[in-house]
Amino acid sequence: MSTDARNATKSILMHDLDMVHVAVVPVPPPQPAIQCNLEEILKPPAERQAVKELRENQKMGHFTRQMIYKRTEKEWKSIPKSYAIAPPRP
Repeated sequence: MSTDARNATKSILMHDLDMVHVAVVPVPPPQPAIQCNLEEILKPPAERQAVKELRENQKMGHFTRQMIYKRTEKEWKSIPKSYAIAPPRP
């Protein structure tokens, strides 16, 4: 109901002698129906789209960051490095 229509209706009811108390209570608009996603909820967490989005956007903790750093450091050190061979001396 628009504001003008609400005010007009309230003034009509206020001037009615049979009315004791007049108040206009706002009613929230109806919400759309909630869709059931039970099959999505019943999937294991590794397959759920919501869990994938959370994992992509989560903040990494210090311990996890250190473990990843150490693992990559070990992988880098385990790769054999080749050194440049010096040219033969004359």
